[in-house]
Amino acid sequence: MPSATKIYVIIFMTVSCLLKSQSCATCSAGAAGSNTLTYHVFTTDTSTYVLTSGKTLCISSNGTFKGTVINSGGTICNKGKFFPKTFTFNSGSVINNKTIKLKESLTLGSSRTLNTSAGSVLNLEGNLSVSGGTLNNDGLINVSGALQNTSGTVVNKGIINCDSKTGTNPISTYNTGLVNTKN
Repeated sequence: MPSATKIYVIIFMTVSCLLKSQSCATCSAGAAGSNTLTYHVFTTDTSTYVLTSGKTLCISSNGTFKGTVINSGGTICNKGKFFPKTFTFNSGSVINNKTIKLKESLTLGSSRTLNTSAGSVLNLEGNLSVSGGTLNNDGLINVSGALQNTSGTVVNKGIINCDSKTGTNPISTYNTGLVNTKN
């Protein structure tokens, strides 16, 4: 029979792993408080959403989002396909656990966070600029333009393919993290 110490170590390690994973807890939890609202996408959705603090857009594993999103402090949790017609990212966070395709450049300014989990893909037509925001990548990011980091945080444990790498701030890679450039 295992000792109590071993059981506590196992519980601690399990909880630590869960806390580090890029989950979409607000998508499975019920709404809490009057300032929270969760929109769910289970099939194909072409709606328009404005996300402010406390609002979450959840794309399920079978969902495909093709509408318009203005993220001004909310959260986008993608477990399916996030292919927005128009995407404005003023502040808030994006958690990608499956596939995102953006048809324009993306800037992660102050108060903007993009997390891509292991096994997920982000395809971006244009530049990916980090200027005060945060990019955490454990998956695959394909950027048709430059990866620019001027004043933000880039932590790459996955793969980033881009045309070029520019900016004054470093891009941190850990263990298997790679940044591949054409130039």
